[in-house]
Amino acid sequence: MIDIISAKDSIRLDQETINSKIYTKNQLIQNAGREIAFHLIDNIHNPFNKTFICIAGNGDNGMDAITCHKILIKNSVNSSLFIIDRSKVKASFLDGVAYYSKIENIDFASYDVIVDGIFGTGLNRQVTGNFADVINKISKCKNVVSIDIPSGVFADTGIALGPSVNASSTITFTYPKISHFIGEGYKKSGELFIYEIGHHEDSINSNIKLIRDEDISNKIKPYLKDNDKYMNGKVLTLTGSAKYSGASILSGKAALKSGAGIIKQIFPSSLDNYFTNFIEAVDCSIDDKNLGFLTNSSFELIRNEFHWPDCFLIGPGISSHKKSLSLIKNILLTYKNKCVLDATALNSINYKSDKFRNTPESSILTPHYNEFSKMIDVPVEVFKSDIIKHIKKVSKFLENRILVLKGPNTVIADGQNNIYVIEKGTYNLGTAGTGDILSGIISSYVASGYTLIDAAIIGASIHSHISFILMSKNIRSITASEMFSYINHSQNHFLNYHD
Repeated sequence: MIDIISAKDSIRLDQETINSKIYTKNQLIQNAGREIAFHLIDNIHNPFNKTFICIAGNGDNGMDAITCHKILIKNSVNSSLFIIDRSKVKASFLDGVAYYSKIENIDFASYDVIVDGIFGTGLNRQVTGNFADVINKISKCKNVVSIDIPSGVFADTGIALGPSVNASSTITFTYPKISHFIGEGYKKSGELFIYEIGHHEDSINSNIKLIRDEDISNKIKPYLKDNDKYMNGKVLTLTGSAKYSGASILSGKAALKSGAGIIKQIFPSSLDNYFTNFIEAVDCSIDDKNLGFLTNSSFELIRNEFHWPDCFLIGPGISSHKKSLSLIKNILLTYKNKCVLDATALNSINYKSDKFRNTPESSILTPHYNEFSKMIDVPVEVFKSDIIKHIKKVSKFLENRILVLKGPNTVIADGQNNIYVIEKGTYNLGTAGTGDILSGIISSYVASGYTLIDAAIIGASIHSHISFILMSKNIRSITASEMFSYINHSQNHFLNYHD
């Protein structure tokens, strides 16, 4: 796992490195500028026949950009330098360096590569004036490489209150920053590259971690040859209704494809003709008086099944009718073992009044942004303005529960103030039913004996890796049922990662 750090952490990292006399500030700038320059030379196709322009702001990022320009010139790369505010740059730093300082003299679109060194982690206000003018111009250009963070994006929230850069790639140092994975910053950062520049790394111990492929490889276990279906885990599902019957099949089949040994599905008897088509599942049909959903009158029959599963999956496709919600609330108050809660089950949780006290202690909650904001009673736009802050606030009350927040990147939190970000995004899985697939995958790993946190991390990583596979095949959209064929490919990727 890699620490993901805040703006304050970034400042402290620089300062402690300087205080420990490992490197001076100027040496850190030289190291950063060198890494940027040689990254460009190594990664830009035919760089010696390309035109570059490095844009420098006032802070350390500006100094990095100037240093990068000097090294590019020294290595015979056709680079120009634009300084937005010359008065903020020491004259000694520009000895013998030619540069532009008037925006009207520059046609940014005419350059093959733009290096964005305008703002870094220190930005804490809306961008205005000449800085905004420059950002507006380069935000329309295609090949922009940002230093540390795309200019205009806030380091700790990923939001941009004004103009901001759309980078094709971002180069950062030692540790990634929160905005590389959260909010607009995730989309605007492009491909992320992390380089060491000599920081005093022992000074950082962030509670936000980036989960990478090798971490999953170390967690996931190969299948045992002598396992039977009961040893592989039993998943009970309470899912589906007349309106959303497909969610039950998607989540149940995903659990089986992920390795669960047996699925038992509880469903309304009026939907027998549909649910019995899931021939691999054990059926538990309960009379619903042709309502198309189950109510509290079915509670005792459902409670009779509580002893059976290793994991109880509740929620996908369940009706949001008040009688159905009443049943779910009753189940959540009564069921005491491991469970995964998704979709309508989340609508039964009143976080504001009970802080999860009426939710099973051994549960994994899997909301998307709208479900989460509704659950905590915060407008979704307010939640998006500082996602990590709201997750931290809620995590204080999770105790043994796990939160899996579905979005462009999956973010996982436990009750010990730890937050995990899955490395690969899932933005091309934004279609109906893909969340049901995730809940099924996670349920499988819970049922087979993994801890709740490991089941959540592994399940979300498999789901995310499917997105990565699709992107590598240039498949931009997919139906949820098509994901089944990629689950085993994704699992094998992690199982064979070190081979």
